[in-house]
Amino acid sequence: MTIVRLPSHKYLESLGISFQTMTFPATTEKGALSVARVLGDAVTPRQVIKSLIFETGTKEVVLVLVGGDQNVVSGSLKKAVGDRNVRMASPERIRDVSGYQIGSIPPFSWQPPGFRTIVDASLLGEPVLAVGSGTWGNEILLSPADLVRAASAQAANLTGSDLPAQVLPAAIETPVQSKTHSPAAPAATETPAIEIPAGMEISKLHLHIGAEVCVRGWLSNKRSSGGMVFLELRDGSGFVQAAVERSSVNEECWATAQTMTRESSCLVRGVVKAEERAPTGIELNASHVQTVQIAENFPIGRKEYAPDFLFNLRHLHVRSKQPWAILRIRDEVFHRFTEFLRNDGYTRVDTPILQPTHCEDSTQLFQVDYFGDPMYLSQSGQLYLEALLHGLGKVYDFGPVFRAEQSKTRKHLCEFWMLDWETPFADQNAAEDFLEAMIKHVVGAVLQHRRQELEILKRDLTALQRVRDTRFVRLELRNAITILNDKYQMVLAGDDDLSAEAEEKLGEHFGVPVFVKNYPYSTKAFYMKHYRDAEGVERAICADLIAPEGAGEIATCAVRESSYEKLVGNLRDRGQSTEEYSWYLDVRRYGGIPHAGGGIGPERIVRWLTGIHHIRETIPFPRTLVRRLP
Repeated sequence: MTIVRLPSHKYLESLGISFQTMTFPATTEKGALSVARVLGDAVTPRQVIKSLIFETGTKEVVLVLVGGDQNVVSGSLKKAVGDRNVRMASPERIRDVSGYQIGSIPPFSWQPPGFRTIVDASLLGEPVLAVGSGTWGNEILLSPADLVRAASAQAANLTGSDLPAQVLPAAIETPVQSKTHSPAAPAATETPAIEIPAGMEISKLHLHIGAEVCVRGWLSNKRSSGGMVFLELRDGSGFVQAAVERSSVNEECWATAQTMTRESSCLVRGVVKAEERAPTGIELNASHVQTVQIAENFPIGRKEYAPDFLFNLRHLHVRSKQPWAILRIRDEVFHRFTEFLRNDGYTRVDTPILQPTHCEDSTQLFQVDYFGDPMYLSQSGQLYLEALLHGLGKVYDFGPVFRAEQSKTRKHLCEFWMLDWETPFADQNAAEDFLEAMIKHVVGAVLQHRRQELEILKRDLTALQRVRDTRFVRLELRNAITILNDKYQMVLAGDDDLSAEAEEKLGEHFGVPVFVKNYPYSTKAFYMKHYRDAEGVERAICADLIAPEGAGEIATCAVRESSYEKLVGNLRDRGQSTEEYSWYLDVRRYGGIPHAGGGIGPERIVRWLTGIHHIRETIPFPRTLVRRLP
């Protein structure tokens, strides 16, 4: 145990702190029980201060004073300092920061920058504490309140004690180091902590017209007009304008409002009022402005930039209004998909990211070494869903998938999310009806709950309203090709797949999503049920859902082959090993049933609903053929 070295006796006297000094024999073991034994009945072992030194992820050193069980301190300290990366500081780190060796803590009258003290709240109910005075063997009996004053410490519940925390006097400013201390330690004062008041989310301000609130967030933009400064604030939930009038605030507040830089974090207090001229229809009449941190010169100005520049700074660009709007619509889309499926009785399951075989196309696999054996990043969880369906009934998964496609188009990502679902005893018509209902549910929710975001993106709402209110088109592939050849002068054979251009033309032709049905089996996956049509073309029982406005394919659905013998034949025809898929074939051997399912690309849905050009904008940090950072 380390005995805490408190300020000198003269320093305590200068603070008006009374104390008793006890002599601690040099020959006695320096431990809590030994101190208590020497002091007799004056203190208990729990009242003898133990000091622990931690380091946070921001390189701050924290001296923690506890009296009870110190084993639970680390986890509680993470909450107290707001940093998940808290660990015991090494002797080297302590020496670098303080100039002192471990076991010799710097006096509290000198706190170097980035060094603070926290006292366990469980000690605050004790009448007296036994602490070190700066010299081994001389112990001081000190009240908890005086300890906090002398150390400029803050209290925090670190050991989960049920003892009530009493109100302590505010920590006083720490004086300059005494000349008797080590000359290697420069004089410094501790930066006072900012008190963070309770705040109101910007998205809820319209419910509190006339009330005084505090908004906590960032300065998104600023403009001035005479004796007024208008601060555009952002807190993640929305944007609001705060009007700072020089005649209504003190000089400090006015100066802060004038000098704040873009993206500075701040606290703004004021009264909420309706204001038609404000961008969001409400405004905050500011009475107090306080900065939490003044931002450096923000590298993204308020002008047009090339896409590569913005994606190189994606970690900062996500603060801008357009990414904010897109990612909030993405959140709505993800939420409403899971809402629809849960309400319909589907069970969400998690399928493996690492898989031993491919599901769609072996040329698109990312291979990884799995303890000497090859494994692949998942293209889809569908095969595993089919196994789970036989135990759980209606199932779906929703997670990241990976495609190593050598494609740079505006509709492709190498890492994206996929929603797959499987329905027992379902045919193709049921799968299409289900998919249509799910898409309409999502579109309706976005129109209802994300109007502000759609307005920021200048999205044409009539196109989305038509999708919500109109039945989707169902069209055989051969008939779709006839339309494309006759109306758009394309030259497609009856058994051709559709190109991206062909999909866009179909979406343009109908203006609503179109189910294009029954593609040639040769272009589809091995697990699909298929048949031979009148022209002799082997066709899969499936459909791609093509969205309008250039969105192209956004989802698929198909009937799965339920016959063990036919599925074995499918694998052999494709040159695949039946042994590698033996577990998948077992599903057909033990109670196989007719079933259907599908997959949805949520990023493609988001791209369509937002009307943006490139799919890389629909995901927080895109991974493409040419981008792996940030």
